[in-house]
Amino acid sequence: MYSDIKEKTTNYGRIQLEEVSTSFNDAKILDEFSLIVEPGQFVSILGTSGIGKTTLLRAISGFKRISSGYLRINGQLASSNFLHIPPEKRNLGFVFQDYALFPHLNVFENIGYGISKKYDYRNTRVEELINILDLSSHVKKFPSQLSGGQQQRVAIGRAMAINPSAILMDEPFSNLDFSLKKSLSSEIKKIINKSGTSTIMVTHDENEAERLSDKCYLMENGKLKDL
Repeated sequence: MYSDIKEKTTNYGRIQLEEVSTSFNDAKILDEFSLIVEPGQFVSILGTSGIGKTTLLRAISGFKRISSGYLRINGQLASSNFLHIPPEKRNLGFVFQDYALFPHLNVFENIGYGISKKYDYRNTRVEELINILDLSSHVKKFPSQLSGGQQQRVAIGRAMAINPSAILMDEPFSNLDFSLKKSLSSEIKKIINKSGTSTIMVTHDENEAERLSDKCYLMENGKLKDL
């Protein structure tokens, strides 16, 4: 059963797309698209705006159905033309361009949002991430009281709190100025490396991709090219 996806097997964190296709308004966005992300690997996908990078993340996360091919997470089938596992059962973390924090929740509550309060380890896990992300002095602040860099740290913390199979990042640093982007992205890379979490980042920034990634690809015409 797919509910076993959270078990820590040798395939935990492995994302595999085999000849996946999907369309939008009759236009093919992914065209027999194939990709393998190995456990713990940081992969970046480059491409111009509108090329389909976000659609790719939506397909992996389960928010977009695929019309053909196979998508496997942790070695288990998650999407095909006959099977579609919903997003909440895929155990994936998300980091968006606009951070997507809950404005009515403080830092602690935002990071812990994905962990049920019935679990004893919730507070311990959130406190651990707050320390790692250097947010200890901001625990009770709301998103509107935080800088862009601090908000992005909270978003990363929320994504990592559930111990996801992988983290999907959609232009995560594009709203930051150059100096902050460089320092924060390097810092986040170290944190992700330490956790051993597989990561897929889509971006239009080639320098950023090369600096952070184990592997970079270029997306064109619904397919990938090695860089």
